[in-house]
Amino acid sequence: MDEQGVIRVAVAEDEPHLRRDVCRAIQGRAGMRLVGEGSTEAEIVQAALEGRADVVLMDVEMDRCDSGIRAAVRIAQQRPEAIILFLTVHDEDEVIYEAFSAAPNVDYIVKSEAPAAVLQKIEDAYLGRSSISPRILRKLTGEFGRMRRRQSDVMYF
Repeated sequence: MDEQGVIRVAVAEDEPHLRRDVCRAIQGRAGMRLVGEGSTEAEIVQAALEGRADVVLMDVEMDRCDSGIRAAVRIAQQRPEAIILFLTVHDEDEVIYEAFSAAPNVDYIVKSEAPAAVLQKIEDAYLGRSSISPRILRKLTGEFGRMRRRQSDVMYF
């Protein structure tokens, strides 16, 4: 949050129309300030770090299929307090697991959400009010359970 109590947001999205619409929505929201945007891994890392983003709205797939996840790792290395809010069409298990392991502060929202829901998710993520969708939460808890069972099987083998 900046000195005026405003959440600094950077937006990573390779689709120009969607990026423009999201950026406009952020600019029009009281309590938020757009501090940067990018359509590639390199652009969003630079924008997020230079703008000291509190929240980075991150597309998973930009110039590469994993560029958003790679960008999240790079941002977290230099700014671990930044919240990475993945905004993506991907809901495959492996993409979700990679996204949640990319940085210490991660949340996830699918692009089909209404703009108002995306803005609310930015605010909620910043305030620590995680609202992971039940579908995503089931995937994460299922994977956690599988990992624990595998660990238990190895310990007693």
